[in-house]
Amino acid sequence: MDDDEGLARLCVKKLTRAGYSVDHALDGEKGLSAYQTGNYDVIILDHNMPVYDGLEVIRRLGTLGSLPPIIMVTGAGNERIAVEAMRLGARDYLVKDVEGGYLELLPTVVERALHQQNIEEHMRLSAKVFANAAEGIMVTDTQTRIISVNNAFTKITGYTTEEILDQNPRLLNSGLHIPEFYEAMWTSLTETGEWQGEIWNRHKNGTAYPLWLTISAIKDEQGKTTNYMGIFIDITSNKQAEERLRYQATHDPLTNLPNRNLFQDRVNQTLALAGRSKKQVAVMMLDLDHFKQINDTLGHAAGDLLLKETAKRLMSCMRDCDTAARLGGDEFTVLLTEISDSQDVALVAQRILNELTKPFILNKQAHTVTASIGISLYPAHGNNLETLLKNADEAMYRAKKQRNCYQLFT
Repeated sequence: MDDDEGLARLCVKKLTRAGYSVDHALDGEKGLSAYQTGNYDVIILDHNMPVYDGLEVIRRLGTLGSLPPIIMVTGAGNERIAVEAMRLGARDYLVKDVEGGYLELLPTVVERALHQQNIEEHMRLSAKVFANAAEGIMVTDTQTRIISVNNAFTKITGYTTEEILDQNPRLLNSGLHIPEFYEAMWTSLTETGEWQGEIWNRHKNGTAYPLWLTISAIKDEQGKTTNYMGIFIDITSNKQAEERLRYQATHDPLTNLPNRNLFQDRVNQTLALAGRSKKQVAVMMLDLDHFKQINDTLGHAAGDLLLKETAKRLMSCMRDCDTAARLGGDEFTVLLTEISDSQDVALVAQRILNELTKPFILNKQAHTVTASIGISLYPAHGNNLETLLKNADEAMYRAKKQRNCYQLFT
C-alpha cells in the first residue's frame, strides 16, 4: 500500500523478480478492502497515505484477527513511527532513502518476515500439540526439576501445574520399585539417551497406577543434554483387561471357582511342597445326587443356580489355604493341604455334606439335594494329580451307592 505510484511500480518490479506475486493499492482504505477479499502472505505498508495512514491500517487489521507479517516503510527520520508500528504488530520496517537502496533490501526483509512467521506458526502448533496431546508429557532440566507439563499430565497424576512445577519427579514415586530399577533407568538414559518401560506411579490421592513411560534426553547442537522429556500413558485399563482374560482362562464362568487348569497348577505346587515337608494332602471328588433330575424338571436356570449355591457352600466349609474347583457339570473337586490324618478330612467332608443338605430355594420353592464324596490321600493313594483324582473318583462312585455320604479310597 503506497500512494506514490512510481515507487510502488519499483517495489512491484523488484519483488516480482524475486518470485513474489504482488498487488498494489494507492491508499489505506483500498488496501484494507483488497486484503479482506484476497489471500495475502505479507503486507508492505507506507506511512503517509490518503484516507488511512499506515498506523491506522495496522490498527484496523488488528480487529480482523491474526495479523500477517507487516513491513512498514517510512521516510528518513521517521523511526518513531516505525517503532509505533512495531508496537502495534508490524514485523519489520524499512527507511526510504533518496537513492532507493531500501528497494534492494526489500526482498530480503520480506523473506525474513515470512521465515519468522513460519517459525512462530510452528511454535504455536507445537504448543497446541503439547497442551492437547492425549499422553502425559513432562519436561525437566538437567537437575531433574520439572519445568513444563501438559493438560494430560495433570489429569493423569492429579497434580495441578502450579503444584508440580520445580518439583522433582520423585514426588510421583509409588514406592513399589526397588532402587536398582531406577539405577537401570538412569544407566540407560546416560548411555543411550532413552529409556522406556512399565512403571508404577502414585496419584495425588495416594492410589498407585501403572504407566508406560518413555524418557528421552533432549540435546543441543553440540550434543550436550539440556533437558529430559517423559511421555506416558495410563495403562490401568490394559492391566484390568489382561487380569480379566487371565481370570477367565483359570476360572469357571458360572461359579467363579477355579477351573481344571488352575486346580491342576495348585495341586502340583501343593504336592511339591508336601513332598519336601512330609505333609499329607487330600483330594476330594464331589458329585450332586440326581442333578440331571433337577435340570430336567426345573430347567437349566434352576440347575445353574443350584451349582452356584453349591460353590458358595463349599467355600464356606474350607480354609483359605484350601481350594475348591468345578471340573464340569455337577462335578466339583476339593484340595485340602497340610492335614494331620484322615480324620481331619472326614470332618471336612461331613461338614460339606451337612451344608449341602440344607434346603436350596429354586423357582421359589425349597428343594433338598444330597451329594456323594470320594477322598484320596497323598502320598498313601498316589503321588500325582491324575492318580489322586482317579482314586478319589472311584471312592466317590462307591459313595453314590449309599448317597449323601463320603468314602475314603482303599
